[in-house]
Amino acid sequence: MMKRSVALVTGAFLLPLLLAGVAHAGPITPSPASVPFADTGTGACDGPKTIDLQNKSGAAVSITDIQLTGADAGQFNMNPPGVPITLVDGVTISMDVSFCPTGASGPRSANVSLTIKGQMAVTDIPLSGKAIGPKITVTPNPVVIGGVKLGANVAPVSVTVSNSGGGSIKVTSVTPSGGDAAKFTFTGLPAFPQTLGPSANFKFNMNYAPVAKGPAAVTVHVVSDDPVTPILDAPVQAYVGDPKVSLSLANLLFGNINVGLTTDSQDVDISNTGYSDLTVSGVTLAGNNPGDFKLVNVNPAPP
Repeated sequence: MMKRSVALVTGAFLLPLLLAGVAHAGPITPSPASVPFADTGTGACDGPKTIDLQNKSGAAVSITDIQLTGADAGQFNMNPPGVPITLVDGVTISMDVSFCPTGASGPRSANVSLTIKGQMAVTDIPLSGKAIGPKITVTPNPVVIGGVKLGANVAPVSVTVSNSGGGSIKVTSVTPSGGDAAKFTFTGLPAFPQTLGPSANFKFNMNYAPVAKGPAAVTVHVVSDDPVTPILDAPVQAYVGDPKVSLSLANLLFGNINVGLTTDSQDVDISNTGYSDLTVSGVTLAGNNPGDFKLVNVNPAPP
């Protein structure tokens, strides 16, 4: 224990005081004071980045421990110098730190924590980064196939399975799934398991062999090690059958009006609620009194 003497002046009197305390070693100055890392795909690393540890205290400083601490300490790597280590005034040592995230996407944070002899508090150097996890996707979404009359040729549809995130993802299977899965076949698939790095993809053809009119219940069923969506069922809109013309209004009621006057117009939507393409060749007025009515703003006009 070192002792320090000071004096307290009160009025005309000089009172000597004896204060007891500990002579602390000076702090270590880290440069940079905090280390942000670039957004990094899981399974990859950013860095290393160098941290300089300088003694600017005017006295020798002993570092007794250097550790990674905090909630995500396991997501960072470092190569600290051997401890304990003593730095005389003005000396700088360096160490490297890297960001190597794993798991799902999201922010990460930790500290390089220095324990210095003679200091109660630990010196922390904050580390931060954002992990970009792998993300399995299927395009187009939804997959649309069919749209022809029963018995007509159904053109195959090209489907792409992609990793739109960071890191790598392993796809173990891609199959049709659902009550009508037997009506579909996939051709051109790669051998499984298939590993996709960031932005990588593979393509295949979806083939549809319907046996009855109407829609089919099916999805593209993808199994992978995506940490968020290990099983992805991408929707498929599959159907065959006849077209069907439908009007938004079954009856148009204009009410009573004096001869020579004109009522306000009413909108009518013409749509196809069937399962194949509908060709509208004309829109005309018919019935007992077609001359008393007029079509306006037919849009788009039939061919």
